[in-house]
Amino acid sequence: MFLTAREWFRKRSEVHPRGRKRRIAKLFVFEFTIVVLGVLAAQMLQNQVVQNTEIRRGNTVASQMEQAALHFAAIANVGQRNESCFRERLTRLSTVNRLNERMSVNALGRPNLSGVYEFEWGSAAFREASKARGHVFTSKAQQLVGVFEDYDRLAAQIENNWRTVGLLDPSNGPLSVQDRAEIRNALLDIQADWTIAQRIYRTIDGIVQDWKLSGENSYLDHHLPDLQTCQFTQVEAASPTNR
Repeated sequence: MFLTAREWFRKRSEVHPRGRKRRIAKLFVFEFTIVVLGVLAAQMLQNQVVQNTEIRRGNTVASQMEQAALHFAAIANVGQRNESCFRERLTRLSTVNRLNERMSVNALGRPNLSGVYEFEWGSAAFREASKARGHVFTSKAQQLVGVFEDYDRLAAQIENNWRTVGLLDPSNGPLSVQDRAEIRNALLDIQADWTIAQRIYRTIDGIVQDWKLSGENSYLDHHLPDLQTCQFTQVEAASPTNR
């Protein structure tokens, strides 16, 4: 292109010698403009490639967040459907303890609150997701992280208190009045935490519905066994060293 333009200006200069300097100046401006436009076009292309890469990466992170939301929605679904039977189990255990009776480890079981979906979402992950899905999407995901953290702490508290409830198993030896009092308090704490868990379940339902996510049924299938056992699994008896 430059050679063609220069040849055209050279021939014009030979035919019309006057104004040669002006034509050279025009040639310079023309070539300079072409160079600048080429640089700008290359930069725009590079920016587009970077943007497309960021969007692909953001969509990947966003998809992981959606999967986590659906996974937790299934846990919430099971937890709400088991609310009554879970409380009945706690009431039964309270009666056993109050009557100074014992219960085998198999009959006791332990609450299976289904572990929280593993995630590692820092500020960078939220920025990437925001580029692909927008601020509203990441706002919902951040809400979800807060719920995850609350539920994780709650599940840990229930599991810790259940170690004390496990003392009802006869293999742990005789129980003192203090032991019975600790079991009673542990069951009261679990009941209180179960009430909080129901609020968390409703919160996650609201987030998922507001998020307009779908596919909960496929994730619920994974947790159907929990419905059949009232979310209790068989575990080893509490060790006397944990009393």
